[in-house]
Amino acid sequence: MQVLTNEQFDFQIIHSFINKFNRIHYIMTEINQNKKYDQGKKVNYINFDETIKKLTGHDITAYNYMNLFLTLLIAGTKNPNLSDVFSKQLINFTNLPFNEKELDKFIDLNSKDYQFYRDNNEWLLLKYNSIVKTQKTNKKIVCNIYAFIINFSDKIYWLIRNHYAELKKRDFTSYFGYCFECYLKEIFEFYKINLRRIPESNKEQPDWTFETSKYFFIIEQKSSLFCLSDRDTMNKSKKESIHKYIHNNIEKAHSQLNNYVCNPENKEIIKICLMFEKVYMEENVKEIMKRNMKIKLSDNFWITDIDTMEIFISILAKDEKKFNKIVDDKIKKDKENYKGGRRLSLLLEGEKNSYIRNKADYFKRFSDDIIKKLK
Repeated sequence: MQVLTNEQFDFQIIHSFINKFNRIHYIMTEINQNKKYDQGKKVNYINFDETIKKLTGHDITAYNYMNLFLTLLIAGTKNPNLSDVFSKQLINFTNLPFNEKELDKFIDLNSKDYQFYRDNNEWLLLKYNSIVKTQKTNKKIVCNIYAFIINFSDKIYWLIRNHYAELKKRDFTSYFGYCFECYLKEIFEFYKINLRRIPESNKEQPDWTFETSKYFFIIEQKSSLFCLSDRDTMNKSKKESIHKYIHNNIEKAHSQLNNYVCNPENKEIIKICLMFEKVYMEENVKEIMKRNMKIKLSDNFWITDIDTMEIFISILAKDEKKFNKIVDDKIKKDKENYKGGRRLSLLLEGEKNSYIRNKADYFKRFSDDIIKKLK
């Protein structure tokens, strides 16, 4: 069930990929280039802009302009053949920050030929490599528009991550985790909420604490993303793979959160495993941990993602009474083992992510600029 949700639920929540696009672009430009953050060996600093230039010939902004332009173009047509789309649209590239030749190269870099799919023999690869290059005519066919939209959000993330994986280096995953911490700190600074760093000790500790008049929150951040076998119901090793992911990330976070001993006066403690990845069905993950992995879970242990956290903290900044009601409701549903869904994202349904829109709406900025220049 967990693998099935990983495989299918992406198609249900297309809007969250706009937030993901904005977030990754912000991390890889603003945070990465900001001198107030560590840019040394201690955090395995990588200049993301220089790396993307080396891999594609374009900086991150130019690359994402082409990425978004192509996404908008494909979303606006029913024709899956990109060659036909370009010839019939009669696009004037004069004012755009890239030319037709550069865009064609971008498409080629993001296309796979038939042999790639035959060699790998995994149908899910079509979800993550949705432009298919035909063998005889060299046409580029978009096999699924929803798959293409899902992938536009984190193309630069996977470009760099795969590059370092091929070099057999962990620099990227280590440094991106540091960037994720800087990003969370900025959210709390934006809303003027005091987020305190937990000092390092001889035991593996969580990252942060913050408190309200009623609650004391402890946070451990995890930036790892699911691998392909965690998203493919046809994969024979899916059970072992999902267990490995939970063990390396969520179980480890649970252990780190329990290592931190505190006694806040008259305040209930909430322990949060905060993921960069969207983990669907927190309830199901906990059942896997309890039943299959034989882990005794702490009270008030939450698993949530950064998109949900941004909304959650914005509510605290505006209305602490409403915030407390949401926390109360989650605690109550967890204790009662409520069958209608207990995850935090479900309790925040209908709330908009004002942080990402106010702080880093590159999707709107780039798309408005593209439309203006095309006019």
